[in-house]
Amino acid sequence: MKNILVLVLILLIFSSFTFFRSMFSSTASNIDLNRILQNKLQSPTPLTSTAPNPASSKTGTTADAGDYGEPRSCQAISMTSSVPLSISTDNPGVNQDVVVHYYDIYGFTQNDLRAQMTACGPKQNGEPYDAYASWYVNWRYNYQSQGGRCGLNDVTVGVKVDLTYPRWQTPASFQQGLLDKWQRYMANLETHENGHKQNGLDAGSEILNTLSSQASASSCDEAATLANNSGYAIISKYGAQDTAYDDSTNHGATQGATFP
Repeated sequence: MKNILVLVLILLIFSSFTFFRSMFSSTASNIDLNRILQNKLQSPTPLTSTAPNPASSKTGTTADAGDYGEPRSCQAISMTSSVPLSISTDNPGVNQDVVVHYYDIYGFTQNDLRAQMTACGPKQNGEPYDAYASWYVNWRYNYQSQGGRCGLNDVTVGVKVDLTYPRWQTPASFQQGLLDKWQRYMANLETHENGHKQNGLDAGSEILNTLSSQASASSCDEAATLANNSGYAIISKYGAQDTAYDDSTNHGATQGATFP
């Protein structure tokens, strides 16, 4: 347990965006990791965030939003961080849950939409974001003792992904060409986000494969230490890939995820 606590302190120093909790017993282990990713709003070429659900490939508008002839205010939202899935070793393998959240914006011109995203989009330390995503990976396993050695079985991994996007509630009339521009922006934003989301899903898959193939150890404490060290290293690896992805795409700008 002391070794795990030391590892926790090292990881907290290593990455300010990685949070985790751990709990151990004599028969099973549960480790939770949370990776929160967000992209800063930049002017005049603002950008986006991380990791979307393929099922959410909508244009970001609604056909029955209702008519409004006067300016409408948006409602500011708070960031929603992912929480661990409830998983059980009775259902081994990777369990995934991707949830898409929206905040509604209103307006008639591209400047209206930009202003409302800045005003009502998620913020961290007062800084606005167009959109953001977080992913949380947790895992459990049972011990299997044989011939004086201890291995793992029934490895179970949970991957929870939360995505937040703007959603334009279209009025009866608006600036010419604005709908096409908005739809392109949302499509490109989702393309960028898919890359981040995939990192979270890949992290979960690699943790499952690594822990499932782990060799037996001289004790169950040693087996737990090896497994959890591997899991933390994989989380750090995919967190670094998220950072590199943002750097290489300029937070999605090279993929067309800019508005206006």
